[in-house]
Amino acid sequence: MIAPKRLLNALFIACSVFGLLLAACGGERSERSERGNDREETADYRFPESVQLQFEPVERIPLVNSGAEAGWVHTQTVPFGSIDGDAVVLDVYKVPESELCGADYERVVLLNHKDAAYRYPNACFSASIEDELREQTGALFKLDYKSYEQGATSAVHGAVELAANGPGRLAYYYFDAAQERWFVFEEWGSPRAVDLDGDGAEELVIHFPGLHMSRPDVTVMRWHAEGISSSGSVKSVLGVPNASYSMVSAMDRDRSIEIEVTAITGLDPETYVTARYGYENGILILQTQ
Repeated sequence: MIAPKRLLNALFIACSVFGLLLAACGGERSERSERGNDREETADYRFPESVQLQFEPVERIPLVNSGAEAGWVHTQTVPFGSIDGDAVVLDVYKVPESELCGADYERVVLLNHKDAAYRYPNACFSASIEDELREQTGALFKLDYKSYEQGATSAVHGAVELAANGPGRLAYYYFDAAQERWFVFEEWGSPRAVDLDGDGAEELVIHFPGLHMSRPDVTVMRWHAEGISSSGSVKSVLGVPNASYSMVSAMDRDRSIEIEVTAITGLDPETYVTARYGYENGILILQTQ
């Protein structure tokens, strides 16, 4: 016969093991559930006939006055267009290995305009800014995307690639003419200024080409009374299923741009539906599906 004390110990161990197994199973189910949040089986998904983009002001970070510091090595001066006839240039520096932005693939960039130098604080730029073909490879964009308000010209002047765990993370330089100040904001993807709806006013279309587990997407920016505003992700606006797997691209069509959408409706096996949208005054309008 098993002694009562030994029997109690055995029951305690058995219950503990059973509890651990339940917790592990529950944790596995929870993890599967979390992973499955973006793996929807939605064969009945239908593209909306039209959807209003919700433009929100872009958060801008002011540049700070800054000069080169001791130990920095100047590697290049890169022409960056002009503002009202005044040249804008980018001075590129390799900094000591022990400092922020000291890795081999990182650089510090100072923007020079009207005899003053400005820095995006704590930002490390990609060394690809030094490449001869920097504009062809997407390390630098000269945009000159302007807004004319009360006689003053504000502009998303251009963009430069930041150091990141993949290509396409850009710092956009923004000049506020009313304040005579430089700002910056960040976005992933390649920008293009284009009049999407033929109304004479250009929009800024940013095409994210995809990275890691996220497939391509599109964001539209435009001017509003207080500056530049962003539509956010077109995939989110359309409510496509399996957002990480679905794709949105900006495609050239007959001298204009259409937004092409591939919505993944099932993953095993992969099934999908496609559509094309046009843009008119902040609204996406279904063209074909």
